[in-house]
Amino acid sequence: MYQKLGTYWSALESRFMPEYISRDDPLSFWRERILFVLFLVTTALGPIALIPSVILSFQVDRPDIATVDILAYFTAVFLLFSGKRLSLNARAWAAFGMLYSLGVFLLFTLGFHGAGYIWLFGASVLMGGIGGMRMAVWSLIINVLSMIGIGVFIAYKAPAWTSFLENPVNIWWVMTVNFMLISAMITITATIMLEGLKNAFDRERKAGRTLAVSQEKYKSLLETLPYGIQEIDLNGQVKFVNLAYQRVSGYLYEELVGTFAWDFAPDPEELEVQKRRFDKIRDNMPPPHPFIRPFLAKNGDILDLQVTWDYSYDQAGNLEGYLTVITDVTAQLKAENIRKDLEERLKHSQRMESIGTLAGGIAHDFNNILNSIIGFTELALDDAKPGAQQEECLQEVLKAGTRASGLVKQILTFARRGSEEPKPVRVSSITKETLQLLRSTVPPSIKIKQNIQSESLVMADPTQIHQVLLNLCTNAVQAMEEKGGLLQVDLADVLVDAELASRTPNLHPGEYLKIGIRDTGYGIPADAIQSIFEPYFTTKGFGKGTGLGLAVVHGIVQNCGGEILASSKVGGGSEFTIYLPLVKGKAEALPENRFGHAPKGREKVLFVDDEPSIVKLGGKMLERLGYTVTTHTSSLQALELVRNKPNGFDIVITDMTMPDMNGDVLAAELMKIRPDIPVILCTGYSNKITPEKAMDMGIKAFAMKPLVKSELAKSIRKVLDAQPNQPSA
Repeated sequence: MYQKLGTYWSALESRFMPEYISRDDPLSFWRERILFVLFLVTTALGPIALIPSVILSFQVDRPDIATVDILAYFTAVFLLFSGKRLSLNARAWAAFGMLYSLGVFLLFTLGFHGAGYIWLFGASVLMGGIGGMRMAVWSLIINVLSMIGIGVFIAYKAPAWTSFLENPVNIWWVMTVNFMLISAMITITATIMLEGLKNAFDRERKAGRTLAVSQEKYKSLLETLPYGIQEIDLNGQVKFVNLAYQRVSGYLYEELVGTFAWDFAPDPEELEVQKRRFDKIRDNMPPPHPFIRPFLAKNGDILDLQVTWDYSYDQAGNLEGYLTVITDVTAQLKAENIRKDLEERLKHSQRMESIGTLAGGIAHDFNNILNSIIGFTELALDDAKPGAQQEECLQEVLKAGTRASGLVKQILTFARRGSEEPKPVRVSSITKETLQLLRSTVPPSIKIKQNIQSESLVMADPTQIHQVLLNLCTNAVQAMEEKGGLLQVDLADVLVDAELASRTPNLHPGEYLKIGIRDTGYGIPADAIQSIFEPYFTTKGFGKGTGLGLAVVHGIVQNCGGEILASSKVGGGSEFTIYLPLVKGKAEALPENRFGHAPKGREKVLFVDDEPSIVKLGGKMLERLGYTVTTHTSSLQALELVRNKPNGFDIVITDMTMPDMNGDVLAAELMKIRPDIPVILCTGYSNKITPEKAMDMGIKAFAMKPLVKSELAKSIRKVLDAQPNQPSA
């Protein structure tokens, strides 16, 4: 019901009130509304008083009263329907005239007994309220003049109503003074109050306009900022976003405003994290602190947005929400992650290099021990009867020594000091042979699949490539022993682009052979994946792994100029990816057996080594080959011997690392004495000499310990047969 009445009232205001009146000007609006209500009520309820007044007027033979009432009523009706055409002041003066006419007429005709005072009082108050102080003063002046005029009329032409009074003139003047005093007090007071309200309304309107201008400038400033701005209320609902935020997110203003701060989380788990963070901030009000927020952009990208925020308060100082500054730090975080990854790789490389130096020293001593074991075993085999138990036992010792020699070779490879000469190798052939060997030992529950799409060559040692493939495939098989699974081996030629090369220090843009070895085993924990290439690190149980396999693989791959990458998920298997640079050329055959025919000779040999056991072995081994051997454990004594007898030896075989004088220095001194003397340099490990450096010094051959009789014999014959015949003194 009240809603319908409100609708009807609004329709009446719209019909009769001027259209230029706005509610933004409250005082003018209410002045118009006062006139509108005055004329509307007079028009609607006037007949209730008008009809009895007209009837009474004719009954007492006073048609003039009826005439004045009718004129006043129709004046109000006219002014109601003229609201849209006449100005406020015109209608105000017309209303004043209507009330004034009624008041004056009633005072003339009825005097103190009528309601003339009331109408005049109402006229002045109405003018003050509608027209302000100026119109109020004018209405009071008109009332004073009218009262004076009526007083004069009473004095000269006493109306009929004065016959009942004694001294009516004095009474009139007293009544006039009191009436005007009260009328002026109330009219001026009311007008001053309304003027004060008007000034207050004006100040408020001015402040509102100033605030609107400030808000517009504030929003314009926010729109020009390069950073995303977002305003959020206490419920987490977005109230405003600027253009920069729209550009970052890809969403339009309408798509963002009205959503909640956590609505664009990339997954349900992150959504709960962001919602809990907002609830914690709202409930606990902690000091503002920036945080990173994953955000799902409109194009599907997941952005990392840095949120710098602060509390937002209204004019009364009450918390109303939060103001956030959004910065897209996706690229910076990606660069930072790449930098950290490179730092980790550098640290890892430095650790590997340090451990490699230690491993090289161990390998040197171990090679000297193996040299005696393998060498004396070979000598013992020469004396053993074929088919005897002694020969069988010595063969087992030789096999064990050979396996130990392979372990040292792994250590040297890990230390990047292996002496194998790289050759063009067709990895596909080695892969097929490795998988064929592996199939014979793999249980039926493990399936092996190969996808070989490359026949390209890489520069490497074939034995090392076989070792890499065998180690990785064996690890994969062991990871699937309990539940079975699939071992997948892929070979393909790929082009490494600049982006991948920038993330992988050992790779450069170009063509590579990509080897992928993937299993479906139990996987490697995330906290262990960074350490798997470190020596002696293993995720296998006690007694099931040495921790050298992957370290050796890592050393071989990097020695070939490549890189190996690992990825794994617990319960989802592991994948190793190897990149080896491609080369042009012809693949060479695999090396032949180390233990074979040992050619003999009759020349004089000087054998020098600081280890007595190796000196003893070298002497016996060379004597059995037919040579005349002189041995020394001191490089200085050996040098003095040659100095005394420059042509006393056809060849010198010397160890590299010795206490008084290293083998390379000894060789140089010997060649100063006799430039054509052939020297073979032996070493178990040295970071000071390489085969290339030895050859540049004039050394004729370079042999790696442990020495095998057939290999040493072939090297001696190769060097001596290349020498011109010289007599021995």
